[in-house]
Amino acid sequence: MGLIDEINAISNVIKTDFPTMKVNKQNVPDKPVKGEICVSVQRLNSGVDTSASYVLNREYQLVYFGLNNVDLLTKIDTLTDRFNNAIKIPIEGTRYLTVESLSFSQPFKTADNLDAVIGVLVGTTRKAVVIEEAPIVQNVEIKTTADYAQWGRIDGSLTPEDTSDDMTMSEVESYRMRELEDGKFL
Repeated sequence: MGLIDEINAISNVIKTDFPTMKVNKQNVPDKPVKGEICVSVQRLNSGVDTSASYVLNREYQLVYFGLNNVDLLTKIDTLTDRFNNAIKIPIEGTRYLTVESLSFSQPFKTADNLDAVIGVLVGTTRKAVVIEEAPIVQNVEIKTTADYAQWGRIDGSLTPEDTSDDMTMSEVESYRMRELEDGKFL
Protein backbone atom coordinates (compact mmCIF):
# COMPACT_ATOMS: atom_id res chain seq x y z
CA MET A 1 0.00 0.00 0.00
CA GLY A 2 1.31 3.39 -0.82
CA LEU A 3 1.72 5.94 -3.55
CA ILE A 4 1.35 3.42 -6.37
CA ASP A 5 -2.00 2.29 -4.97
CA GLU A 6 -3.13 5.92 -4.67
CA ILE A 7 -2.14 6.68 -8.29
CA ASN A 8 -4.04 3.56 -9.39
CA ALA A 9 -7.09 4.67 -7.39
CA ILE A 10 -7.03 8.15 -9.00
CA SER A 11 -6.67 6.51 -12.42
CA ASN A 12 -9.71 4.33 -11.68
CA VAL A 13 -11.77 7.44 -10.89
CA ILE A 14 -10.71 9.00 -14.21
CA LYS A 15 -11.61 5.77 -16.04
CA THR A 16 -15.14 5.97 -14.58
CA ASP A 17 -16.05 8.74 -17.05
CA PHE A 18 -13.39 8.04 -19.68
CA PRO A 19 -12.89 4.26 -19.89
CA THR A 20 -10.90 4.36 -23.14
CA MET A 21 -8.61 7.24 -22.17
CA LYS A 22 -4.94 6.31 -21.85
CA VAL A 23 -3.66 7.12 -18.35
CA ASN A 24 0.11 7.47 -17.94
CA LYS A 25 1.06 6.81 -14.34
CA GLN A 26 3.97 8.75 -12.86
CA ASN A 27 5.19 9.54 -16.36
CA VAL A 28 4.70 12.41 -18.79
CA PRO A 29 5.83 11.08 -22.17
CA ASP A 30 8.36 12.98 -24.28
CA LYS A 31 5.93 12.86 -27.20
CA PRO A 32 2.42 13.07 -25.69
CA VAL A 33 -0.59 12.09 -27.75
CA LYS A 34 -3.92 13.93 -27.98
CA GLY A 35 -6.53 12.54 -25.61
CA GLU A 36 -4.23 11.08 -22.96
CA ILE A 37 -3.79 12.07 -19.31
CA CYS A 38 -0.84 11.75 -16.96
CA VAL A 39 -1.12 11.24 -13.18
CA SER A 40 1.99 11.78 -11.08
CA VAL A 41 2.99 12.61 -7.52
CA GLN A 42 3.82 16.28 -7.08
CA ARG A 43 4.25 16.86 -3.34
CA LEU A 44 4.12 14.80 -0.14
CA ASN A 45 4.19 15.64 3.53
CA SER A 46 2.96 14.04 6.70
CA GLY A 47 2.10 14.98 10.26
CA VAL A 48 0.74 13.61 13.50
CA ASP A 49 -3.03 13.15 13.50
CA THR A 50 -3.65 11.34 16.79
CA SER A 51 -1.55 9.15 19.05
CA ALA A 52 -2.81 6.19 17.01
CA SER A 53 -2.51 7.60 13.46
CA TYR A 54 -0.73 10.08 11.24
CA VAL A 55 -1.99 12.05 8.27
CA LEU A 56 -0.42 11.97 4.80
CA ASN A 57 -0.98 15.11 2.71
CA ARG A 58 -0.68 14.43 -1.01
CA GLU A 59 -0.64 16.50 -4.18
CA TYR A 60 -1.02 14.80 -7.54
CA GLN A 61 -0.46 16.45 -10.89
CA LEU A 62 -2.93 15.68 -13.67
CA VAL A 63 -1.78 16.70 -17.16
CA TYR A 64 -4.36 16.29 -19.90
CA PHE A 65 -3.51 16.63 -23.58
CA GLY A 66 -6.78 17.47 -25.29
CA LEU A 67 -8.08 16.96 -28.76
CA ASN A 68 -8.74 20.71 -28.92
CA ASN A 69 -9.51 23.63 -26.59
CA VAL A 70 -13.21 22.72 -26.28
CA ASP A 71 -12.29 19.14 -25.40
CA LEU A 72 -10.04 20.46 -22.62
CA LEU A 73 -12.84 22.49 -21.07
CA THR A 74 -15.37 19.65 -21.16
CA LYS A 75 -12.87 17.19 -19.65
CA ILE A 76 -11.99 19.70 -16.89
CA ASP A 77 -15.68 20.09 -16.03
CA THR A 78 -16.28 16.36 -15.98
CA LEU A 79 -13.18 15.60 -13.89
CA THR A 80 -13.94 18.40 -11.44
CA ASP A 81 -17.47 17.08 -10.93
CA ARG A 82 -16.27 13.48 -10.59
CA PHE A 83 -13.57 14.21 -7.98
CA ASN A 84 -15.70 16.67 -6.01
CA ASN A 85 -18.52 14.12 -5.84
CA ALA A 86 -16.19 11.21 -5.02
CA ILE A 87 -14.88 12.92 -1.85
CA LYS A 88 -13.36 9.63 -0.61
CA ILE A 89 -11.49 7.53 -3.15
CA PRO A 90 -11.06 3.90 -2.07
CA ILE A 91 -7.46 2.74 -2.16
CA GLU A 92 -6.43 -0.91 -2.42
CA GLY A 93 -6.97 -2.33 1.05
CA THR A 94 -8.89 -0.44 3.70
CA ARG A 95 -7.71 3.14 3.25
CA TYR A 96 -9.27 6.11 1.49
CA LEU A 97 -7.86 9.22 -0.17
CA THR A 98 -10.00 12.17 0.88
CA VAL A 99 -10.24 14.75 -1.90
CA GLU A 100 -9.50 18.20 -0.48
CA SER A 101 -9.40 20.18 -3.73
CA LEU A 102 -8.86 19.99 -7.46
CA SER A 103 -7.66 22.95 -9.50
CA PHE A 104 -6.67 23.37 -13.14
CA SER A 105 -4.39 25.81 -14.91
CA GLN A 106 -5.43 27.86 -17.87
CA PRO A 107 -5.29 25.79 -21.09
CA PHE A 108 -2.05 26.24 -23.04
CA LYS A 109 -0.24 24.99 -26.13
CA THR A 110 2.71 22.63 -25.75
CA ALA A 111 5.92 22.82 -27.77
CA ASP A 112 4.39 20.16 -30.05
CA ASN A 113 1.33 22.41 -30.56
CA LEU A 114 -0.98 20.24 -28.43
CA ASP A 115 -3.72 21.77 -26.27
CA ALA A 116 -3.00 20.90 -22.63
CA VAL A 117 -4.03 21.72 -19.10
CA ILE A 118 -2.39 20.95 -15.76
CA GLY A 119 -4.46 20.05 -12.71
CA VAL A 120 -3.50 19.60 -9.07
CA LEU A 121 -5.46 17.15 -6.94
CA VAL A 122 -4.92 17.65 -3.22
CA GLY A 123 -5.88 14.81 -0.92
CA THR A 124 -5.24 13.34 2.50
CA THR A 125 -5.09 9.84 3.84
CA ARG A 126 -4.40 8.44 7.27
CA LYS A 127 -2.31 5.53 8.45
CA ALA A 128 -2.18 3.78 11.77
CA VAL A 129 0.92 4.20 13.90
CA VAL A 130 2.79 0.94 14.27
CA ILE A 131 2.60 0.05 17.94
CA GLU A 132 4.76 -2.68 19.36
CA GLU A 133 2.82 -5.33 21.17
CA ALA A 134 3.32 -5.41 24.91
CA PRO A 135 4.25 -8.73 26.44
CA ILE A 136 1.31 -10.68 27.80
CA VAL A 137 1.21 -11.09 31.57
CA GLN A 138 1.97 -14.77 32.09
CA ASN A 139 1.89 -15.06 35.86
CA VAL A 140 0.50 -13.01 38.74
CA GLU A 141 1.57 -13.65 42.31
CA ILE A 142 -0.11 -12.36 45.44
CA LYS A 143 1.76 -12.28 48.74
CA THR A 144 -0.05 -11.72 52.00
CA THR A 145 1.30 -11.09 55.45
CA ALA A 146 -0.10 -11.69 58.89
CA ASP A 147 2.34 -9.32 60.53
CA TYR A 148 -0.17 -6.62 61.41
CA ALA A 149 2.42 -4.70 63.42
CA GLN A 150 4.00 -3.52 60.14
CA TRP A 151 0.82 -1.90 58.86
CA GLY A 152 0.66 1.86 59.19
CA ARG A 153 -2.59 3.45 60.22
CA ILE A 154 -4.16 5.92 57.83
CA ASP A 155 -2.95 8.81 59.97
CA GLY A 156 0.51 7.24 60.32
CA SER A 157 0.31 5.44 63.67
CA LEU A 158 0.55 1.67 63.90
CA THR A 159 -2.43 -0.68 64.04
CA PRO A 160 -3.40 -2.86 66.01
CA GLU A 161 -1.09 -1.79 68.86
CA ASP A 162 -2.32 1.82 68.86
CA THR A 163 -5.93 1.89 70.06
CA SER A 164 -6.22 5.66 69.75
CA ASP A 165 -7.13 5.48 66.08
CA ASP A 166 -10.71 4.34 66.83
CA MET A 167 -10.42 1.56 64.24
CA THR A 168 -10.53 -2.15 64.82
CA MET A 169 -8.26 -4.50 62.92
CA SER A 170 -11.21 -5.86 60.88
CA GLU A 171 -12.10 -2.28 59.82
CA VAL A 172 -8.52 -1.71 58.68
CA GLU A 173 -8.53 -5.01 56.79
CA SER A 174 -11.85 -4.27 55.07
CA TYR A 175 -10.67 -0.75 54.14
CA ARG A 176 -7.57 -2.17 52.51
CA MET A 177 -9.60 -4.87 50.76
CA ARG A 178 -12.03 -2.24 49.35
CA GLU A 179 -9.10 -0.29 47.94
CA LEU A 180 -7.74 -3.42 46.30
CA GLU A 181 -11.14 -4.22 44.84
CA ASP A 182 -11.40 -0.66 43.48
CA GLY A 183 -8.02 -1.15 41.81
CA LYS A 184 -6.28 1.50 43.84
CA PHE A 185 -3.08 -0.50 44.28
CA LEU A 186 -3.06 -2.19 40.86
